[in-house]
Amino acid sequence: MKGEDGKFISNFYRVAAWRALGEICLKYCHKGDLVAVAGDLFYREYVDQNGVNRASMQVTATDVQFLTPKNQHSAGQTQAQAQTDDPGRMKIDTIASQLYDDEDLPF
Repeated sequence: MKGEDGKFISNFYRVAAWRALGEICLKYCHKGDLVAVAGDLFYREYVDQNGVNRASMQVTATDVQFLTPKNQHSAGQTQAQAQTDDPGRMKIDTIASQLYDDEDLPF
């Protein structure tokens, strides 16, 4: 969608990823990476500190696909992140099963 000035309007959404999915995103997602997120969309209205009505959209992620090829990550990534077997997309359930056993989770 374009604004009156002819430039594209950007929308930014908060994304929450919980449990193993959140840990995976923390480990493998970097600023500027391209990701595809599937999940539930929540809309809420609130009043900020200055009394102005605001609205917020949040996605609670159920699946995240990492689309940035591993050789294009930022220069600050760790060696462990660079050595993943990721061909550009990671399957969350495979990585989660490597990181966690359901019996180890406290919840």
